[in-house]
Amino acid sequence: MGMKRWPAGRIGEDPSIGLSASLRNAGFKLGRLQTGTPARLDAKTINFEGMERQVGDERPLPFSFLNKEVDNANNQVFCYKTGTTPITHQIVRDNIHQCVHIQETKKGEVVSGTL
Repeated sequence: MGMKRWPAGRIGEDPSIGLSASLRNAGFKLGRLQTGTPARLDAKTINFEGMERQVGDERPLPFSFLNKEVDNANNQVFCYKTGTTPITHQIVRDNIHQCVHIQETKKGEVVSGTL
């Protein structure tokens, strides 16, 4: 939310505070993985009319070879594809400096050519 930030894990989970120090002490080289997680929106506040519905896989495959199936495969929700306009792009360009997500990722680099 804007320039606010706080430690957090996945939904319903605590942050893994101390994990990095433990891994570094064990001799692992650390880096930052930028996931680019999009903002969460309340579906009740969105007009989906005119958007293209995107359905999930009929039988989702797990990310790990350690699992044979996806536990919550029956709990999929539809995604919806929409587009933007040049005006929207300009609004983002004019305000991207106010996004803590971009500030953390770029560490002072100028963000250009991304839209």
